[in-house]
Amino acid sequence: MNSQYGNIRRKLEQLEEQLELGQVDGLEERVEAVLVKLKRLGGKLNDLSSMEYFGLRSRIQDLLDEAKSDGGSLLDRMYPFGEEEDFNGEPMAVGF
Repeated sequence: MNSQYGNIRRKLEQLEEQLELGQVDGLEERVEAVLVKLKRLGGKLNDLSSMEYFGLRSRIQDLLDEAKSDGGSLLDRMYPFGEEEDFNGEPMAVGF
């Protein structure tokens, strides 16, 4: 059981990395496939594995929500206020 959770955890980490890199094409479908695998394990839960199950399920749901709503590029996520403005709306210095 733990090895199955480990496989799902590793796949989830790969998907999170892809999202961080802005590789969102088909990401929603891949995340949903991981969720299906996790749901299959849900019927085999015991007290020790239920916490891990719900933790992974929460991470998958967050990733799925972000993949579905991700209309912006990686730069948009890195600079939510725009590349040329800081938090106060002031122009940022270009160099150091």
